Amino acid sequence: MNANASTFVPSTFLSAKEDKEGEEDVNEEENEDIYFAIDVECVATGYTHNDRAVAQIAVVDDAMRTLVNVFVKEEGTASTSYDDENENDTNIVSTIEPLTGITREKLEKEGIPFADGKN
Repeated sequence: MNANASTFVPSTFLSAKEDKEGEEDVNEEENEDIYFAIDVECVATGYTHNDRAVAQIAVVDDAMRTLVNVFVKEEGTASTSYDDENENDTNIVSTIEPLTGITREKLEKEGIPFADGKN
């Protein structure tokens, strides 16, 4: 079981469209909300419980279709060294692979910069 909690959000909260009179609701026939699960996996960047960095973001719909599954990394996160002079250095101490399933190699190969993942 994953230690990170998933969050379910009704599609009405995700939609920027405002309902107006005379317009048909997209889900009018079913009259049901669509739900999404968001899961975020983190890696350890230090030795305390607060030393974490986002490494994977996944979004799944209520039919269990994967909508988004990206590996993200801060610049330098897959490095095994630590630079005391650089306070912004987010080097990984552990990927916590037994819990996350994430490896350093996977982050190096498939990871996109965190700034790109926010867009």
